Amino acid sequence: MYSRLYKNILFPFYETVLRRRNTLKYLKYLEKTQWYSPERLREIQWERLQRLLRYAYENVPYYREKFKKLKLLPDDIKNFKDFEKLNSSSAK
Repeated sequence: MYSRLYKNILFPFYETVLRRRNTLKYLKYLEKTQWYSPERLREIQWERLQRLLRYAYENVPYYREKFKKLKLLPDDIKNFKDFEKLNSSSAK
């Protein structure tokens, strides 16, 4: 009885209303994606990494400068080998 009350009322209320967090949304997403194939998970990871690189380039002067020194744009990074270029010593 208490576990059902906690799971369906108390926890959602606490996370969503009191703490104003997206915990339930993330939990639902993780429950869905836990069954994805490793290949699909890598695709999702790569898409999110590309989004993060674009964001960093557009909003963080340090990374914009790092890209500029390497003569790269976020869209030039097509695979992990390209991604490693961001960590090259010439960009430090």
